[in-house]
Amino acid sequence: MSFIAWFIVTVVGLLQALIGAYLFVMFIYFVTRLLISFGGIPPHNPIVQFILQIGGAIIEPVLTPIRRFVPPVNGIDLSMIVLWVILYFISSFLGFLSVELATSFR
Repeated sequence: MSFIAWFIVTVVGLLQALIGAYLFVMFIYFVTRLLISFGGIPPHNPIVQFILQIGGAIIEPVLTPIRRFVPPVNGIDLSMIVLWVILYFISSFLGFLSVELATSFR
C-alpha cells in the first residue's frame, strides 16, 4: 500500500472515530433530556447540568439548521433522529470508502 493510500485510509478512520464519538455524545445528551422531561432525574444535579451544557454547545448548533427543514411532528422534535441517520450514512460511506481504498492499492 502506498503512502497516499495509507494516509487516506488513516484520515477516513479518524473521521469515523470522530463521528462515533459525536454520536455517543448525542446519545448521552438525548437520554439526559429524555429523563429530565419525564422526571427521572432532577435538572439541578451538577452532572446533569454539565451534560446539558456540553451537549448543548456541541449538538444544538448542528440541530438548528436541520430544524428549519424538519418541522416537529405532533410536538415531537425529529431533528436529532435526522442528524443521527445522516451521520450514520456518512460513517457507513466512509467505511466503504476505506475498504475500497485499502483493497485497490494493494
